[in-house]
Amino acid sequence: MIEFGHSTHVGLRREHNEDTYYADSELGLWLVADGMGGHENGEVASALARDTLVREIKAGEVLSRAIQLADEEIIKHSNRRPQALPMGTTVAAVRVQGNTYEIAWVGDSRVYGAEDGEFRQLSQDHSYVRELVEQGAISPEQARTHPHRNVVTQALGQRSGQLFYGLTAIDLPLVSQSLCVAPPRARLPVRSSGGSSLTCDGTFRVDW
Repeated sequence: MIEFGHSTHVGLRREHNEDTYYADSELGLWLVADGMGGHENGEVASALARDTLVREIKAGEVLSRAIQLADEEIIKHSNRRPQALPMGTTVAAVRVQGNTYEIAWVGDSRVYGAEDGEFRQLSQDHSYVRELVEQGAISPEQARTHPHRNVVTQALGQRSGQLFYGLTAIDLPLVSQSLCVAPPRARLPVRSSGGSSLTCDGTFRVDW
């Protein structure tokens, strides 16, 4: 049996929430989309990503293709409003089917797994600071406070360049496991327990 909880909050700095999420245990889909481009753009982009993924998964599409279609949908909508600011969104999604789950992501929204009480990040950020860490230019600790830590190198809705997304399929172990889908600002507890909560906008705790 899958149990899950979810929450979203505008935060302390914004008047509008550009994030959105979706959770459906019957469909086996959980996602978070973190919009970019301001109130009239970020909210629209994240909502388009959510609605397209849900529609396509319900129609039997695979997660990777559903993400590509969401990207195309946002670009088409943006092209109809040439005078508007650019819009885009990151996304992280979990799709559970039988004894297998797959995760997919674009940008720096994240999927975490918790096993034996320990959280670890399953996705890999598409971000400028992650590239610096991989090059050895900065440490992971420096990345957390770097002035460009919010710069992403991939997002849904880019009008130029090829879309790159992350995709991983995992066989479920025959033990209880937890997943968390969260935007990059989420603050996770050091350890997971049955009563733990995840604090930030658009976070999920999924247990089975």
